[in-house]
Amino acid sequence: MGVRRINEVIEALDTIIADSIRDKSRIGYFAVLYKKMTVAVRDSIHRNEFLDCERMERLDVAFANRYLDALEAYRGGRTVTDSWRVAFDMCGDKEPTVLQHLYVGLAAHQLLDLGIAAAEVAPGNLIGDLRGDFDHVNEIVGRLMHDMDATIGRVSPWVGVLDKVAGVQYAVANRFGIYVAREIAWRSAENLARLQSSAREPHITTMDKRTALVGRAIARPMGAIKLLAKFIRARESSDVVKTIRQLQA
Repeated sequence: MGVRRINEVIEALDTIIADSIRDKSRIGYFAVLYKKMTVAVRDSIHRNEFLDCERMERLDVAFANRYLDALEAYRGGRTVTDSWRVAFDMCGDKEPTVLQHLYVGLAAHQLLDLGIAAAEVAPGNLIGDLRGDFDHVNEIVGRLMHDMDATIGRVSPWVGVLDKVAGVQYAVANRFGIYVAREIAWRSAENLARLQSSAREPHITTMDKRTALVGRAIARPMGAIKLLAKFIRARESSDVVKTIRQLQA
């Protein structure tokens, strides 16, 4: 059935993080980031920052349930989207950097799940009414990213050096990437919203395949990017629990 309120989303993420600490699982990396973003959205709802706060909570919950359902299915050995399979399979690999884990999770959730959730919450012509609140989340993410950049810098020393040396450029690049992903998600939402639910599946399948390609490219980069990832990973801790706790700070 899934969760129904945003506070239940946060509780579910707390459980995933606790399970990840117990199991020493890298699944906790993305879960920590996702919890911080969800808390920021919840606090913005409580401050009445959105045009329709009730609708925003429904969107957040629909969005979260796609991740929670995917993780539950994966753990249960059931069918899961290609995008999330790439992200979850990657968690068993010690080679990728923390940033790679976060980016692959973000790719699956933003490029696949967000557009689907938005179209479900605002079908048909209602999708246009959602745009203002959808874009306001960009501002919330922007406010959060400064702290997240610093947190990731503590977990990943070479990323921390980059943040200090080229802080503005690094922050702009990160935020630009997320904004582009959210804009792609919005276009997907507009396309899906115009379709009847029964006609959406072929489009979602195509979205999933494209997103999985992005995830694989992040998880297994080639050439100079691969060497850079190895260089960054060399100074990161291999202690999964320690990394999760540092990300929580």
